[in-house]
Amino acid sequence: MQACRIDQREVDQDGGAPDRLVGGGRHRAPLDAQAVGGSYAELLVPDVVNDLGALDGDGDRFARRRLLERHPDQDAGGESRFQPLPLCLAEQILQPDRDREPALGGGEADLAQGGGIGGPRGGGRRHQGAGEDGGGGATGAAGAAGTSGTAGSNGAAGTSGATTAGCGLANPPAVGAANPQTINVTDSKGTTAARQFYVSLPASYDSSQPTRVVFAWHYAGGSASALVSSSYGGNFYGIQPLLPNTIFVAGQGLLSTPGDATTSGWPNTNGGDVAFAKAMIAWVEANFCVDPARILSTGMSYGGIMSDTLGCQMPDVFRAVGVMSGALYNFGAACKSHPIAAWITHGDADTTVDISGDETARDQFLADNHCGTTTTAVTPSPCVSYGGCDSGYPVVWCEVAGEGHTIPIFAASGIANFFAQF
Repeated sequence: MQACRIDQREVDQDGGAPDRLVGGGRHRAPLDAQAVGGSYAELLVPDVVNDLGALDGDGDRFARRRLLERHPDQDAGGESRFQPLPLCLAEQILQPDRDREPALGGGEADLAQGGGIGGPRGGGRRHQGAGEDGGGGATGAAGAAGTSGTAGSNGAAGTSGATTAGCGLANPPAVGAANPQTINVTDSKGTTAARQFYVSLPASYDSSQPTRVVFAWHYAGGSASALVSSSYGGNFYGIQPLLPNTIFVAGQGLLSTPGDATTSGWPNTNGGDVAFAKAMIAWVEANFCVDPARILSTGMSYGGIMSDTLGCQMPDVFRAVGVMSGALYNFGAACKSHPIAAWITHGDADTTVDISGDETARDQFLADNHCGTTTTAVTPSPCVSYGGCDSGYPVVWCEVAGEGHTIPIFAASGIANFFAQF
């Protein structure tokens, strides 16, 4: 028996629970199960369960997810019963495998932009970074779109021409790693909490020029301050040095166990984390010159889950998502019907966050963007791009054979290149 205790907080905030928990991706067979306690993330561990489910949990309809383990007995109908794993064990396995992940920002520098990610434990591995910026005006073969057009295949897009209240602001607030910001965020139940986040401006920031914004979400047990730093997972997953002229934002997840920093994450209880995203966008737009048509999201593991959630619930606000080992759990909660560009990578041997969760996200975005089923190999390998998608809304899928819960060495440059076109 496990020594740590199970969190018995209420799961279904709407007062009821579905009697069928439906999986996604490769595991589509529905399972019958009873609602169980616990409000942490439910993630498929193939060696423990054969499918995953989620309970619709709040006004923003982000489905709560719990880790489940198979009960040794079966019910009269032949279906296995499930019990939640202790919350403390769930939090431990949700953290990425540090022995396998690249030490972001360490090791040998990338050839492009002088930054990026080194190999595992700083061993170093060189790879090409982001493409060159394209100019404004009409679309070119490898250039950029005009002020309202679509980016070229390898170039960087121009601005949308829209502005925000922060454009021209003479004295914006001091930001950066030494200046965390705090705002009050109210969830769907009326509970208000102080939330912290960091903003990092590009060296070339010009308050008269609308600027692209990337939101980065840390993994379970991670922190916003680590994303801002040059330590493990720093430089915003290694993307910041490869994507100039961009404002980066990192929010701090709430603790599921008060006082235990290893339990930070994005359970989105009562829609609180989606509300946090909206509040940060409003704050950044009020204080800096932002291009509202170029707001993007990225993250790993729990941060990937958060990015998938925003792609589902806020595709009319976020232009694109770059997801690493995430998942979409929207069972019982319909995603907003609106196209959104998506770049997703996931290892097919991931036993912490099963690849089926990101297959569900991929299929959602393919449907939103009216994509076809044919694919074309694109850089970096092993990525493929789906054909027939709405103009300006590509979907790139990077399934890594034999890889577990880790950030592939090509992720930083792949996401940076993908984001550069917007």
